[in-house]
Formats: sequence, C-alpha cells, structure tokens
Amino acid sequence: MIPVTLPPLRERREDIPLLVQHFLERLSKELKKRLDGVSPEGMAALVAHGWPGNVRELRNVLERGAVVAKSSVIQLGDLGLPVPDPARVLPPVGDPPSLEVVEKRHVADVLSWAGGNVTHAARVLGIDRMTLYNKMKRYGLRRSEEDEGAVAARRS
Repeated sequence: MIPVTLPPLRERREDIPLLVQHFLERLSKELKKRLDGVSPEGMAALVAHGWPGNVRELRNVLERGAVVAKSSVIQLGDLGLPVPDPARVLPPVGDPPSLEVVEKRHVADVLSWAGGNVTHAARVLGIDRMTLYNKMKRYGLRRSEEDEGAVAARRS
C-alpha cells in the first residue's frame, strides 16, 4: 500500500469550483433535477468556508443547496453557510488570467524561491528537471541573477 497525502480542502481552495461542478453533475442525476451551477455569491462563500469536514462536507452542503434551491442555480441562502466576510473575499477584477500566465508566474516564483536551483525547483513543482527546463525555455525564464553569475564564473 502506498500512502497518498492530500492536503485539506481549505488548503486547496482553487479545487473548489471543479469539485462543485463535479458534485452538481452527480446531484443533478441523483435528484433528477436540473442544476446549472452556483451563484457568484454562493461560490464566494464556498471558497471562503474553512471546510472542517473536507470534501464530504462540501458535498453535503451542495446536496442541501440542490434540494432547497427554487431554481437551477443554487443561491447563497440555499447553501446554509455563513455569509463570508467581504474583507476576505476579493471580487474578480477583469478577466481571470489564463492558465499559461498563472503557470509562468508560479514557475518563476518557485525558481526565485529556490535561488535558481533547477533541481530543487523541479522537485517543489512536482516535475522532472527536463520538464522545468522546457517550461523555462517556453516562458523565457532564467535562473536567478546570482546563480547565473556563478555559472558564468565556473565557465571562465
């Protein structure tokens, strides 16, 4: 048996919209009810919630919302969650960045954090070194300045 460690849902908030979509598709079939999604306020509350019960609690909250919803879109009030603190929930400004932009930023941040050490950055990103080198080339990223200086000094 291989142990798999999965962080709690509160540490994977970016997964919540995908999980919501998945559960709503299943609940729609189970309840034989059209479910088109969750209102923006409802989704903000789902993302802001602490999820002590993890994914199971998310499913239960969505099931409750699906049962009491008066339309095909589940509203915040249907979920039975506390209203999120507006200071903690930032409304979207403009279009969200593309996956490519997000990936480029993340790879650059991890490379910087790792001090330009590609092996360490690749390990943190969960990819092999060649994949990281390919991403660096694709996005025009370089190692940190001090690392580049050390490489240049070794070549001279």
